[in-house]
Amino acid sequence: MDIPQPLIFLGILLIIPLQICLSPQRSSDLDYYAIQLKTQVLKIWNELTSTDTEDAELEEVDSKVPEEINIENFNKKEYFAASNTPRDPRPPHIKFRVGDIVYHKLNKYRGVIIGWDTQANAPEFWLTKVRGSKKERDDTGPNYAVLIDTRFRAVPQLGYVMEKNIERVEETSKIYHPLVNKYFERYNPVDATYIPRPYLRQVYPND
Repeated sequence: MDIPQPLIFLGILLIIPLQICLSPQRSSDLDYYAIQLKTQVLKIWNELTSTDTEDAELEEVDSKVPEEINIENFNKKEYFAASNTPRDPRPPHIKFRVGDIVYHKLNKYRGVIIGWDTQANAPEFWLTKVRGSKKERDDTGPNYAVLIDTRFRAVPQLGYVMEKNIERVEETSKIYHPLVNKYFERYNPVDATYIPRPYLRQVYPND
């Protein structure tokens, strides 16, 4: 039996607030979950009422090496954490920050984080090619844009990686990449992180 769309939408409206009730009760967290509630409701409504088809004119991204993309494709349609929309408030479940140096546990390279998304934000063809079909993968976790140290890659590259695949590098170690100075003012050896430039701090004010 088909359930009318309005009834489905009403049910979602009644269920989603439970996320806020069960979430941590700090004021900053409540701000985040309130915004998430509004975003989820609008997204669900748009999905129920939309008849648009997926954009089929996207140019293919070079993904010969899993999770890695060409720099020139980084800003295409604001995918791969390239959106200038401020990440404020900062979601409490985001583990890493812009400027953190990380190590990719699977692909065995180091890099520095220049951006993040609360969940995967990439063209569907790229996600399918690199991570599998929608049924095979999990798009709900945080994803990070990482400048890959050129000592690990002959050609300067940027990775778009899942949080579970990276870990923080604590020891002092600079990252070599031609775009490091574009995103960061300097390297801070005290806590082994990079200091973001002002425009990047505007996008990630709480990192």
